Order: sequence, then C-alpha cells, then structure tokens
Amino acid sequence: MEITTLDDYFRNYLNMTSKVNQNVKRLIISMLQSNTFSSLNKSRKDFIFSVLWHILSIKGKINFMQLARLSPYCEQTHRIQFEQEFDFLAFNKLLSENIVGKDRIIAFDPSYIPKSGKETYGRGKFWSGSDKASKWGLDICGFAVVDVENKTAFQYNRSRFQIEFLYRDAKQHTGLTDCQARSENKLDFHFNASLTAVNLAKYDWVSSMPTDKTPFSMANYKTFFNNTLMLDRFICRFAINPNSAKNQKIVKELLEWGRIAA
Repeated sequence: MEITTLDDYFRNYLNMTSKVNQNVKRLIISMLQSNTFSSLNKSRKDFIFSVLWHILSIKGKINFMQLARLSPYCEQTHRIQFEQEFDFLAFNKLLSENIVGKDRIIAFDPSYIPKSGKETYGRGKFWSGSDKASKWGLDICGFAVVDVENKTAFQYNRSRFQIEFLYRDAKQHTGLTDCQARSENKLDFHFNASLTAVNLAKYDWVSSMPTDKTPFSMANYKTFFNNTLMLDRFICRFAINPNSAKNQKIVKELLEWGRIAA
C-alpha cells in the first residue's frame, strides 16, 4: 500500500479493515496530530504511526529485518528513520495526561539489556538482576508515571515496582532487547519505541477497563493486534468487505482467536 498522508493512511485502513480495534490506531494519530508534533512533516508522522503499530502487531523479534518484512517500509528506510530524533518524552507525556489519575508517582529504574558487538554505543559491564551477575551489554534508565489508583505504571512507595512490569512486557512482547543497531540514536529510538508501544496498549486497557477490572495482559493485546495485522492483509488482498452484517461476527471471532480467557 502506498503511503501518502497520515489521514489517507488511516482512511485506507478504515475502508479495507474491520471497524473493530481502531482505538489504538486513532490514538497514535491523535497524538501525532497534536500541536506538540506540528513541526514534523507528513512522511515522518506516517513512519512513526507505522512503526508503533507494527511493533505492537508483529510476533517474534522486533528488528529492522522483521519490520521490513511486515510493514510498508524497507530495511534501509527503518535504519535511516531510527537515526532521526523523535520526542518520545512529549508523546508519552501527552498519553499519560489523558489517562492517569491525580494520584500518581514518578518511578525510576535501570534495566539491563544484553547486547553484543564491540562498536555498540554505551556497551560495558552492567548488573543483571535476573542473572545476579555483571554481564556485557547495555544499561538503560527509565522514568515511569505510576497510576496508583489503577495500579499500573504508564506509567506510593509500594507501587514503584510497577515499572518492572513495563520492562518485562517490553522485553517479552515489543522487542526491547532485539535492536540490531549500534549507534546511540538508533538504540535510543528502538528502546523508546518499544516501551511506548506497551504504553499504547495500557492506555487502551485503562480507557476501556471492564467493570470486573480484568488485569492488564500484554500477551492478550499482542495476540489481538497480530490477528488484526494478518486479517487486514487477507481482507486487503482478497477484497473482502469485513464490515458487512454477515462478516462482522466472523471477523470478531478471528480477532479474538488465541487470546487467554479472563
């Protein structure tokens, strides 16, 4: 699919995909269309939208090769775009302001990232809590807004450990440790994009939290978004109308396939 403008990209998605599961796509677009990112050109916004959506949707490793296989951009484009700065702090600040309650704290925590390659920026020996030893790799430091009422890091004293769940979900589901790059800018973009993808899923969970307050499951979101990515592809290639009365129920069943029951 040819990328034109962000509005065209989303309009095409609406026309050729199911009406369900548009919340996160709309969310990313609304963030990028805010005044905060008015200085970004359309092509950059299109790329940010694409990379965040595909990090959420692709199962397995999240690296340049995998993104190139399953998104509209080639590997070289990803490498070039990752080298350019993006204000993830402002993006996540906007995100948290819209959903986090008044009862909040700021948490800080480092996390060990395994990384080989002698030319990798910042590589050294750092403490790995899971291995209880110093190992070669990288050490990233993250700040999180912790929503005390909903008990989730988006990020009092007893709630500070919620930031650990962010790192865990990012490592397991959004490729925090999969970066193929060595430069400071590419590493910074990859780590922030990975954590931001988790934030987007958490935002959707908090904003549509069921009455029984089912715990947040990144695994469920990942399965749901991956099903969406594959189903969208089939719908597009076979020119199926997913929003007909006959197909809506089938589409919903397919999107829920493989999710863990609450």
